[in-house]
Amino acid sequence: MSSPPVTAREAPSRTISPVLVTMVIVSAWGAWQLWRQNAEIVIALGPTALLGIAVWAVYGAVAVAVVAALQRFARRPLWGVALALAWGGFAATWAAGEANGALSTVLLRTAGTDPHAWLTTPVVEESLKAIGVVGLLMIPVLRRFRALDGLFYGVLVGAGFQVIEDAIYTLTALFHDPGDPVGAVFGNLIMRGLTIGLFTHAVYTGLVGAAIGWAASAPTGHRARRAVGAILVLGLMMVVHGAYNSQDGLTALVVAGALVPMAALLVVIWWARREEVRHLAQTARASEGWGTLTDEQIAVIDGARPNERAARQARERVRGFAWSSDHLGQHASRTQREREELRAGVR
Repeated sequence: MSSPPVTAREAPSRTISPVLVTMVIVSAWGAWQLWRQNAEIVIALGPTALLGIAVWAVYGAVAVAVVAALQRFARRPLWGVALALAWGGFAATWAAGEANGALSTVLLRTAGTDPHAWLTTPVVEESLKAIGVVGLLMIPVLRRFRALDGLFYGVLVGAGFQVIEDAIYTLTALFHDPGDPVGAVFGNLIMRGLTIGLFTHAVYTGLVGAAIGWAASAPTGHRARRAVGAILVLGLMMVVHGAYNSQDGLTALVVAGALVPMAALLVVIWWARREEVRHLAQTARASEGWGTLTDEQIAVIDGARPNERAARQARERVRGFAWSSDHLGQHASRTQREREELRAGVR
C-alpha cells in the first residue's frame, strides 16, 4: 500500500535563507582577500606564522568557551557558531580594513591629518560587527533570539574579529622584525590581548549583541523604545572604542576602556541568565503542551539563581526552545531536590 501524499503543510521547508547565503559568500570573499593580502608574509615566515596564528586561535577559543559555559539554555547549531566566527574574522575584518584605508586617505587629503583610528575606525568596525549579529537574527533557523542569544553570538563575532586582526598585526610585526619570533608573538599577545586589549572586540560586540537580542524580543508596544536603546548601546561602544584608540600606550583611559566594558558584560550575563530562567517559567505557565507542573516546580524554575551549582547542573540538561514537558519537569524536580540537599548539608 502506498503511503499517503505529503501535503504542502506537512512538507519540510527547504527554503534557503538569502541572508545566510549572503553572509557565507561575503565571509568567504573576505577570507580570500585577507589571504591574498597576507599570503606573502605567511609563506615567508613559515612555521613562525603558524605559531602566531595558533596563539591567537587559542586566545579566541578561551573567549568562546567562557561565554558558552555561562549560558546553556539553548542548543546552538554548530554552523551558526561557525558563521558568527567567520563573519567577525573574515567579512568584518576585511571590510573594515578596506574602509579604514579609504577613510584614512580621505582625511589626509581633506584635513591634512589622519585621526581615523579614533574618529572613523570605531564607527566602521562596530557597525560591521553589529551587522553580523543582525544578520544572524534574520536567519529563520536562529529566529529564537533573546538577550542571551544576542550576547552569545555577539561575543563570537567580536572574538573572530579580534583573533584575525591581532593575528595579522602579529604576523606583520614578525615579518619586519624576525629576530625574536617567540618574544614577538607572546609580546603582542600580552599587549594586545591580555593588558590593553583584554577581549575588547568580543566584549564590545557582546554588549551590542545583548542589546540587539533584547530589542528583538521586545513585546508589542516596546519595540521602538528597545530599538532606540540598542542603537544607543552601539553608539556608546563606538565612543568607548574611539577613546580607547585615541591613547598611546597603557594609560588610565585605556585601562578603563578595557575593564569597565568587561565588568558591564559580566553584569549583563548575570541579568540575561536570570531573564532566561524567568522566561522559561512564564512559558511553562502559558503553554498547555508542557505537561503538568505544580506551582512549586514552576516557582523553583522562576527562582533558581544562575550562580548556584545545583541549579546550573540541572539547567544544563535543558536545551532548545521547545523542550518536552518531561525535560522541564525533570529540571524543576532535580533543582528542587538538589537545593534541599544543599540546605540539609548533604553537599
